[in-house]
Amino acid sequence: MAERELSGVIAGRLPAAPDTPLRARLLAAHFLTAVRVANQVWLERPEEPLIDLVRRALATTAEPFA
Repeated sequence: MAERELSGVIAGRLPAAPDTPLRARLLAAHFLTAVRVANQVWLERPEEPLIDLVRRALATTAEPFA
């Protein structure tokens, strides 16, 4: 449910295009997955601040696949 709500907010900020709903949903999923994984890593290694892990997770997922 959070993904759909977030994608609605994101879609409102994107230029109108046929693929805007898909793009917004993918961006929402990307963000929420990065936060979820960062949270899991933080629970395993709480010595690193959660916000730093979230930032690293988002930066890592923005890199191209090799």
